[in-house]
Amino acid sequence: WTVYEKLGAEEIVEWLAPFIQQIKNESNHRIYERIPQTKQSNYAARIQELKMIADGIQNPSHNSEDPESSPWIPGWEPRSWTPQEEGEFNFILAEWLWVKAVRNASNQIEALLDTMTGTEILAYNIRESELWPA
Repeated sequence: WTVYEKLGAEEIVEWLAPFIQQIKNESNHRIYERIPQTKQSNYAARIQELKMIADGIQNPSHNSEDPESSPWIPGWEPRSWTPQEEGEFNFILAEWLWVKAVRNASNQIEALLDTMTGTEILAYNIRESELWPA
């Protein structure tokens, strides 16, 4: 039997809630196991810093009529990334794309529940799903 054949709308939501929570928990576990919160914060800060390196930081007290006044904060003029900085950006971007893949897999597994029978849902091993990225 499918969940939809045996239960009403409110009962379906209630019956599926623990399975959906397990999927979300597994998704969070995978993400935080690979990229703990402190590392995520450091990645976000480094991406911001790399953006500032490329864009520069404008001097808020710049006077365009004063030839001695720089439009940039000293040391924060726009410049190209070094090969190391570009490598850092590519690494962080790859990690972010992996996080998005985990979130997408979580959504796919949740959607998969809609196609399963109650017995299949009960037997489904969320942790071992082939939909999770490596």
